[in-house]
Amino acid sequence: MEEETLYLYDEGLTEIPDDLLDSLEVFDCSGNEITEIQSLQIHLKAFHCGDNLIKKIENLPDSLEVLNCQYNLIKQIENLPIYLKKFYCGNNRIREIQFLPDSLNIFNCSYNQIKKIQLLPVSLEEFYCRSNKIRKIENLSLGLIKFYCSNNKITKIQSLPIHLEVFGCGYNRIKQIENLPDSLKYFYCVFNEIRKIENLPLGLIQFWYHGNPIQYVDNVKYSSINFSLKGYQSIRRLQRRLRIRYKRKQIAATIIQRGCHNWLWAPKRKDTGLPGISVLLNWNKISILNLSLQKN
Repeated sequence: MEEETLYLYDEGLTEIPDDLLDSLEVFDCSGNEITEIQSLQIHLKAFHCGDNLIKKIENLPDSLEVLNCQYNLIKQIENLPIYLKKFYCGNNRIREIQFLPDSLNIFNCSYNQIKKIQLLPVSLEEFYCRSNKIRKIENLSLGLIKFYCSNNKITKIQSLPIHLEVFGCGYNRIKQIENLPDSLKYFYCVFNEIRKIENLPLGLIQFWYHGNPIQYVDNVKYSSINFSLKGYQSIRRLQRRLRIRYKRKQIAATIIQRGCHNWLWAPKRKDTGLPGISVLLNWNKISILNLSLQKN
Protein backbone atom coordinates (compact mmCIF):
# COMPACT_ATOMS: atom_id res chain seq x y z
CA MET A 1 0.00 0.00 0.00
CA GLU A 2 1.46 3.38 -1.04
CA GLU A 3 1.99 6.11 1.52
CA GLU A 4 -0.28 9.14 1.39
CA THR A 5 2.05 11.94 0.23
CA LEU A 6 1.69 15.69 -0.25
CA TYR A 7 4.27 17.96 -1.92
CA LEU A 8 3.91 21.73 -1.55
CA TYR A 9 7.41 22.68 -2.63
CA ASP A 10 8.13 26.33 -3.50
CA GLU A 11 4.50 27.43 -3.28
CA GLY A 12 5.13 30.73 -1.50
CA LEU A 13 3.59 29.45 1.75
CA THR A 14 4.07 31.42 4.96
CA GLU A 15 2.45 28.79 7.18
CA ILE A 16 1.55 25.09 7.11
CA PRO A 17 -2.06 24.56 5.91
CA ASP A 18 -4.41 23.50 8.71
CA ASP A 19 -6.56 21.26 6.49
CA LEU A 20 -4.10 18.41 5.90
CA LEU A 21 -5.63 14.96 5.48
CA ASP A 22 -5.68 12.74 8.56
CA SER A 23 -4.27 9.88 6.47
CA LEU A 24 -1.22 11.90 5.38
CA GLU A 25 2.08 10.09 6.05
CA VAL A 26 4.67 12.07 4.04
CA PHE A 27 4.54 15.86 3.84
CA ASP A 28 7.06 18.10 2.02
CA CYS A 29 6.74 21.87 2.32
CA SER A 30 10.35 22.76 1.52
CA GLY A 31 11.35 25.95 -0.27
CA ASN A 32 8.74 28.26 1.20
CA GLU A 33 8.70 31.06 3.79
CA ILE A 34 7.20 29.14 6.70
CA THR A 35 8.28 30.42 10.13
CA GLU A 36 6.63 27.92 12.47
CA ILE A 37 5.94 24.18 12.64
CA GLN A 38 2.27 23.57 13.41
CA SER A 39 -0.91 21.78 12.28
CA LEU A 40 0.80 18.44 11.51
CA GLN A 41 -1.29 15.28 11.44
CA ILE A 42 -0.84 12.73 14.24
CA HIS A 43 -0.05 9.83 11.85
CA LEU A 44 2.67 11.64 9.89
CA LYS A 45 5.83 9.56 9.33
CA ALA A 46 8.07 11.88 7.29
CA PHE A 47 8.21 15.69 7.39
CA HIS A 48 10.42 17.76 5.05
CA CYS A 49 10.50 21.48 5.78
CA GLY A 50 13.92 22.50 4.50
CA ASP A 51 14.76 25.92 3.09
CA ASN A 52 12.23 27.89 5.11
CA LEU A 53 12.45 30.47 7.92
CA ILE A 54 11.78 28.14 10.85
CA LYS A 55 13.51 29.07 14.14
CA LYS A 56 12.36 26.29 16.45
CA ILE A 57 11.73 22.54 16.37
CA GLU A 58 8.30 22.02 17.93
CA ASN A 59 4.83 20.51 17.60
CA LEU A 60 6.00 17.28 15.95
CA PRO A 61 3.76 14.18 16.18
CA ASP A 62 5.05 11.14 18.10
CA SER A 63 4.59 9.01 14.96
CA LEU A 64 7.34 10.88 13.05
CA GLU A 65 10.28 8.77 11.82
CA VAL A 66 11.97 11.19 9.39
CA LEU A 67 12.61 14.91 9.94
CA ASN A 68 14.41 17.10 7.40
CA CYS A 69 14.68 20.72 8.55
CA GLN A 70 17.87 21.75 6.75
CA TYR A 71 18.47 25.35 5.63
CA ASN A 72 16.48 27.11 8.32
CA LEU A 73 17.25 29.41 11.27
CA ILE A 74 17.22 26.77 14.04
CA LYS A 75 19.59 27.32 16.97
CA GLN A 76 18.83 24.34 19.18
CA ILE A 77 18.02 20.64 18.90
CA GLU A 78 14.90 20.03 20.98
CA ASN A 79 11.44 18.43 21.12
CA LEU A 80 12.26 15.48 18.86
CA PRO A 81 9.81 12.54 18.75
CA ILE A 82 10.98 9.47 20.67
CA TYR A 83 10.69 7.15 17.64
CA LEU A 84 12.59 9.36 15.18
CA LYS A 85 14.99 7.35 12.98
CA LYS A 86 16.40 9.92 10.53
CA PHE A 87 17.20 13.54 11.41
CA TYR A 88 18.68 16.08 8.99
CA CYS A 89 19.35 19.53 10.45
CA GLY A 90 22.27 20.77 8.36
CA ASN A 91 22.78 24.42 7.41
CA ASN A 92 21.26 25.95 10.53
CA ARG A 93 22.71 27.81 13.52
CA ILE A 94 23.04 24.91 15.94
CA ARG A 95 25.93 25.07 18.44
CA GLU A 96 25.47 21.88 20.44
CA ILE A 97 24.45 18.24 19.94
CA GLN A 98 21.81 17.37 22.50
CA PHE A 99 18.44 15.75 23.14
CA LEU A 100 18.68 13.10 20.42
CA PRO A 101 16.25 10.18 20.77
CA ASP A 102 17.59 6.67 21.43
CA SER A 103 15.90 5.37 18.29
CA LEU A 104 17.97 7.51 15.87
CA ASN A 105 19.85 5.69 13.06
CA ILE A 106 20.93 8.58 10.79
CA PHE A 107 21.98 12.05 11.97
CA ASN A 108 23.22 14.88 9.74
CA CYS A 109 24.18 18.15 11.44
CA SER A 110 26.61 19.43 8.81
CA TYR A 111 27.20 23.15 8.23
CA ASN A 112 26.41 24.39 11.71
CA GLN A 113 28.50 25.86 14.55
CA ILE A 114 29.08 22.70 16.59
CA LYS A 115 32.38 22.45 18.50
CA LYS A 116 32.14 19.03 20.14
CA ILE A 117 30.86 15.54 19.32
CA GLN A 118 28.76 14.41 22.26
CA LEU A 119 25.56 12.71 23.42
CA LEU A 120 25.10 10.50 20.37
CA PRO A 121 22.60 7.65 20.80
CA VAL A 122 23.89 4.07 20.85
CA SER A 123 21.58 3.17 17.95
CA LEU A 124 23.29 5.58 15.52
CA GLU A 125 24.67 4.00 12.32
CA GLU A 126 25.40 7.06 10.14
CA PHE A 127 26.74 10.39 11.39
CA TYR A 128 27.53 13.44 9.25
CA CYS A 129 29.05 16.55 10.86
CA ARG A 130 30.84 18.23 7.97
CA SER A 131 31.78 21.91 8.09
CA ASN A 132 31.49 22.65 11.78
CA LYS A 133 34.11 23.74 14.35
CA ILE A 134 35.00 20.30 15.71
CA ARG A 135 38.61 19.78 16.87
CA LYS A 136 38.54 16.19 18.14
CA ILE A 137 37.03 12.83 17.17
CA GLU A 138 35.40 11.52 20.34
CA ASN A 139 32.26 10.03 21.89
CA LEU A 140 31.17 8.17 18.75
CA SER A 141 28.50 5.48 18.92
CA LEU A 142 30.02 1.98 18.96
CA GLY A 143 27.68 0.73 16.23
CA LEU A 144 28.55 3.50 13.77
CA ILE A 145 29.07 2.34 10.17
CA LYS A 146 29.43 5.65 8.29
CA PHE A 147 31.16 8.78 9.65
CA TYR A 148 31.90 12.00 7.78
CA CYS A 149 33.67 14.86 9.57
CA SER A 150 35.21 16.74 6.63
CA ASN A 151 36.05 20.45 6.78
CA ASN A 152 36.53 20.83 10.53
CA LYS A 153 39.62 21.52 12.67
CA ILE A 154 40.58 17.93 13.44
CA THR A 155 44.29 17.11 13.81
CA LYS A 156 44.31 13.41 14.72
CA ILE A 157 42.51 10.22 13.70
CA GLN A 158 41.41 8.49 16.88
CA SER A 159 38.56 6.80 18.77
CA LEU A 160 36.90 5.27 15.70
CA PRO A 161 34.37 2.46 16.28
CA ILE A 162 35.64 -1.04 15.47
CA HIS A 163 32.84 -1.75 12.96
CA LEU A 164 33.19 1.46 10.94
CA GLU A 165 33.10 0.88 7.16
CA VAL A 166 33.09 4.43 5.69
CA PHE A 167 35.19 7.32 7.01
CA GLY A 168 35.53 10.76 5.46
CA CYS A 169 37.89 13.28 7.08
CA GLY A 170 38.94 15.50 4.18
CA TYR A 171 39.83 19.19 4.53
CA ASN A 172 41.11 18.99 8.10
CA ARG A 173 44.57 19.33 9.68
CA ILE A 174 45.42 15.64 10.00
CA LYS A 175 49.13 14.76 9.68
CA GLN A 176 49.18 10.97 10.06
CA ILE A 177 47.14 7.97 8.95
CA GLU A 178 46.63 5.94 12.11
CA ASN A 179 44.12 4.12 14.30
CA LEU A 180 41.91 2.94 11.42
CA PRO A 181 39.69 -0.07 12.23
CA ASP A 182 40.21 -3.31 10.29
CA SER A 183 36.56 -3.15 9.16
CA LEU A 184 37.11 0.04 7.10
CA LYS A 185 36.26 -0.23 3.39
CA TYR A 186 36.13 3.39 2.16
CA PHE A 187 38.56 6.06 3.38
CA TYR A 188 38.54 9.72 2.26
CA CYS A 189 41.33 11.91 3.64
CA VAL A 190 41.81 14.46 0.84
CA PHE A 191 43.42 17.86 1.46
CA ASN A 192 45.01 17.31 4.84
CA GLU A 193 48.68 17.53 5.91
CA ILE A 194 49.53 13.83 5.48
CA ARG A 195 53.08 13.07 4.25
CA LYS A 196 53.13 9.29 4.50
CA ILE A 197 50.73 6.57 3.32
CA GLU A 198 50.76 3.94 6.05
CA ASN A 199 48.63 1.77 8.32
CA LEU A 200 45.89 1.13 5.75
CA PRO A 201 43.51 -1.76 6.59
CA LEU A 202 43.84 -4.82 4.36
CA GLY A 203 40.11 -4.83 3.57
CA LEU A 204 40.08 -1.28 2.20
CA ILE A 205 38.28 -1.03 -1.17
CA GLN A 206 38.71 2.67 -2.04
CA PHE A 207 41.22 5.25 -0.81
CA TRP A 208 41.15 8.96 -1.72
CA TYR A 209 44.21 10.95 -0.63
CA HIS A 210 44.78 13.67 -3.26
CA GLY A 211 45.61 17.16 -2.04
CA ASN A 212 48.10 15.85 0.56
CA PRO A 213 51.90 16.46 0.46
CA ILE A 214 52.66 12.72 0.22
CA GLN A 215 56.39 11.89 0.32
CA TYR A 216 56.51 8.26 1.45
CA VAL A 217 54.59 5.01 1.23
CA ASP A 218 55.65 3.35 4.47
CA ASN A 219 59.42 3.94 4.23
CA VAL A 220 59.68 4.07 0.43
CA LYS A 221 59.77 7.37 -1.45
CA TYR A 222 56.43 8.04 -3.12
CA SER A 223 58.13 9.52 -6.19
CA SER A 224 60.07 6.32 -6.84
CA ILE A 225 57.06 4.00 -7.14
CA ASN A 226 53.73 3.79 -8.91
CA PHE A 227 51.45 3.54 -5.90
CA SER A 228 48.23 1.56 -6.07
CA LEU A 229 46.00 0.35 -3.27
CA LYS A 230 45.99 -3.24 -4.56
CA GLY A 231 49.76 -3.33 -4.79
CA TYR A 232 50.14 -1.89 -1.31
CA GLN A 233 47.70 -4.42 0.14
CA SER A 234 49.46 -7.33 -1.61
CA ILE A 235 52.76 -6.35 0.01
CA ARG A 236 51.08 -5.89 3.39
CA ARG A 237 49.45 -9.33 3.14
CA LEU A 238 52.81 -10.91 2.28
CA GLN A 239 54.46 -9.14 5.21
CA ARG A 240 51.67 -10.31 7.48
CA ARG A 241 52.08 -13.94 6.36
CA LEU A 242 55.82 -13.74 6.95
CA ARG A 243 55.30 -12.34 10.43
CA ILE A 244 52.78 -15.10 11.25
CA ARG A 245 55.15 -17.80 9.99
CA TYR A 246 58.06 -16.32 11.92
CA LYS A 247 55.93 -16.18 15.08
CA ARG A 248 54.88 -19.83 14.64
CA LYS A 249 58.50 -20.89 14.20
CA GLN A 250 59.49 -18.95 17.29
CA ILE A 251 56.75 -20.66 19.31
CA ALA A 252 57.79 -24.08 17.99
CA ALA A 253 61.46 -23.38 18.73
CA THR A 254 60.59 -22.32 22.27
CA ILE A 255 58.59 -25.52 22.85
CA ILE A 256 61.48 -27.66 21.55
CA GLN A 257 63.99 -25.75 23.64
CA ARG A 258 61.95 -26.22 26.80
CA GLY A 259 61.41 -29.88 26.01
CA CYS A 260 65.13 -30.46 25.52
CA HIS A 261 65.88 -28.60 28.74
CA ASN A 262 63.41 -30.75 30.68
CA TRP A 263 64.72 -33.90 29.04
CA LEU A 264 68.33 -33.11 29.89
CA TRP A 265 68.05 -31.59 33.33
CA ALA A 266 64.84 -32.76 35.04
CA PRO A 267 64.54 -36.09 36.90
CA LYS A 268 61.04 -36.39 35.44
CA ARG A 269 59.84 -34.73 32.23
CA LYS A 270 56.99 -32.23 32.77
CA ASP A 271 55.27 -32.99 29.45
CA THR A 272 55.11 -36.80 29.64
CA GLY A 273 56.01 -37.66 33.22
CA LEU A 274 58.69 -40.08 31.99
CA PRO A 275 62.22 -40.06 33.47
CA GLY A 276 64.62 -37.56 31.91
CA ILE A 277 68.36 -37.86 31.37
CA SER A 278 68.92 -35.55 34.34
CA VAL A 279 72.48 -34.60 33.48
CA LEU A 280 73.04 -32.67 36.71
CA LEU A 281 71.73 -35.47 38.94
CA ASN A 282 73.71 -38.16 37.11
CA TRP A 283 76.83 -35.97 37.14
CA ASN A 284 76.53 -35.64 40.89
CA LYS A 285 76.21 -39.42 41.21
CA ILE A 286 79.30 -39.92 39.03
CA SER A 287 81.25 -37.45 41.14
CA ILE A 288 80.28 -39.26 44.35
CA LEU A 289 81.19 -42.59 42.78
CA ASN A 290 84.63 -41.27 41.72
CA LEU A 291 85.32 -40.02 45.22
CA SER A 292 84.34 -43.41 46.65
CA LEU A 293 86.64 -45.24 44.24
CA GLN A 294 89.54 -42.92 45.06
CA LYS A 295 89.17 -43.61 48.80
CA ASN A 296 89.25 -47.36 48.16
